[in-house]
Amino acid sequence: MTAVASIEISNPGKALFPDGLTKEDLARYYERIAEVMLPHVRGRPVHMQRFPDGIEGHEIQQKQAPDYFPAFIERAHVPRKRGGSVEHVVIDNAETLVYLAGQAVITPHVWLSRTVALDDPDEAVAKTFERALQQLSKAGAQIEHIEVPEFLDVGVMNAKGGFAAAESYAWHRYLITAKGDAYDPRVYVRIMRGEAITAADYIDLLNARRSLISRIATRLAPYDALVMPTTANTPPRIADLADDKAFATANLRSLRNCTLINMIDGCAISLPAHREGEVPVGFMLAAAGGSDRRIFELAAAMEGTIRV
Repeated sequence: MTAVASIEISNPGKALFPDGLTKEDLARYYERIAEVMLPHVRGRPVHMQRFPDGIEGHEIQQKQAPDYFPAFIERAHVPRKRGGSVEHVVIDNAETLVYLAGQAVITPHVWLSRTVALDDPDEAVAKTFERALQQLSKAGAQIEHIEVPEFLDVGVMNAKGGFAAAESYAWHRYLITAKGDAYDPRVYVRIMRGEAITAADYIDLLNARRSLISRIATRLAPYDALVMPTTANTPPRIADLADDKAFATANLRSLRNCTLINMIDGCAISLPAHREGEVPVGFMLAAAGGSDRRIFELAAAMEGTIRV
C-alpha cells in the first residue's frame, strides 16, 4: 500500500487511464487540488462513478456509502421518493477526496443542494432574503454562507410522518374512531400516517433526533445565529390550493424551514423582511436550544435594518 494525505491506497499502481495514470496518480491529483475543489463540493451529497478496472473497464454507479467506508467520511441521509433513504458520501475534506480516488471514484458527481433551507425559494423570497443579507452586511454584520448537510437527515426522519404523525395519531385515535367524519380530510390523512409507525420506529426517531441535535450544535457553535427564509414560498392563493397535490406541496414548503429548527430543538424568531407594498416574506433567525435571549436581542437589533 501507499499513503497519500495519510490515507492508505490499496493497489496504488493499478492503471486507471489508457496513458498509464494510476490510482496513486489520481489520489495525488485530488490531494493537490483539494484546496480549490472543496469549496465547490463541501456539504453536498455525492453520487460516485467508479471504474475498478480503469476508465475503459466496467463502470459502477453508486449512491450508497458502503459500510466499510471509514468513520471520518461524512454522510448525508437522503429520502427516496418511495420510502427509505440513501446514505450518500459528503466530501468535507481532502482525506475524503483521496480515499475516494483509492476506491477508483474517477468522477464524484455532487448535488446542487447543500443546505435544504435555501432550496427552491419563490423568486420574491429569494430576492427579499438576499436584500436583507446585504443590508445586514452593510450595517457591519459578519455573514458566512455555510453548508448544513445534517438537515438532510430531517427528510429521512419524516419519511413515515415523523413525530407529528406518531404523536397526533396517539392523541386523536379514539376521537377519530368516534367522530372521524368531522375531521378535515387533509388533516385526517396526515394524522393516520401515524397508525403505521411502530414503537421501534418511534425509538429510532428519538435516537436519530438526539444525534441530529448533537451534530447541529457542533456545526452552529461558532455562530451567533443561523438565518434563513421563514418559508420557501410566498402566501399562496386559496384558489391555487383546491387540488390536494398542490395543497400538499405548498404545505410542505411552508413548514419545511420551521420543521428543521423544531427537529434540532432550536429556538427561532421570524422578522418581516418585505417593504411596504411587497409580498410578505419572513426572515428567520435561529440557534440551538437555550439561545432564546441571544436570538431576541439580535432580532431587536436587526429589525430596523433588514427592511430599509
